[in-house]
Amino acid sequence: MTPPLQALAVHDISRVIGSDTRRVANAVICDGLAQMDDRPWAQWLPKRTGLGVRALSTKGLPSLLKGSGINPDRVKQRRELNERYGKESNYYRGLTQDDLRPVLERYPNPPKIDLTEYTRVPYHVPITNGTRQGGTITYKLSDIKKFLDDPWPYKIDRLGRSNKEVIYCIASEGWKDGLVKIGYVDNREIVAQRMIDYRSDSVFPGSPIVHWAVECARRPVLEKRLHNLYLPRQWNSVGPGKCGGEMFWGSPKRWSPERMLKAAVNILEETESKYTVLDVHPITYKVRRAA
Repeated sequence: MTPPLQALAVHDISRVIGSDTRRVANAVICDGLAQMDDRPWAQWLPKRTGLGVRALSTKGLPSLLKGSGINPDRVKQRRELNERYGKESNYYRGLTQDDLRPVLERYPNPPKIDLTEYTRVPYHVPITNGTRQGGTITYKLSDIKKFLDDPWPYKIDRLGRSNKEVIYCIASEGWKDGLVKIGYVDNREIVAQRMIDYRSDSVFPGSPIVHWAVECARRPVLEKRLHNLYLPRQWNSVGPGKCGGEMFWGSPKRWSPERMLKAAVNILEETESKYTVLDVHPITYKVRRAA
């Protein structure tokens, strides 16, 4: 929780209370917050077995406001309530506009924050080509938002790396339906070793086949740009925020490795980057001999 997010919550609670001069129950406040489509309150609580993503609850409301000076669990003394509202008043937990005033005075307007950082709605990526159809791969939207907002990221700092990288496209004899992997290494000298490592991995049954490899400057972040282009054809993800993972379904024509290479070259030429398309046959040959 951050003070701006709490301030936004207080402004939203104020909207729910409105002109009501009475104490509004926490349950009513939570129900009102859950009705706001442009806010994360309807999906505030994480998914639990059999329950799914849930809206902010009366138990979660105090935690949301913790540290702000507002306590929705505080029940005023009966005597004070009787004097203000009469003997028929209800002694439930809740809030009034007076309770919210200190925060509203500090933040006269709702702070502008990136609400996708707090959403639990996944981003769905369909997996389908002409011959095969699977389910969906989901992400927390905020994990890949920066890639979705900027489909052509120009700089992503990889600390401790050289200023060059080799982007490669490989497949395996055990893979079907044109499945390929796009990855990168720091330089051409370790490409063959990477292929040896892949061969010893159970994910790559048989010898990995190198379709193409390009050495280029790290500046255009070619790997991530290709991931963005082929995101709808992703098969598997590799950690949060990787923008499409590394493995993609292919097909003989439009989604073939040859088209991927053409797309990579177009990106490099558009960004006026120096590049070299490597001879992959010695790489594949070395791997098979070394194994």
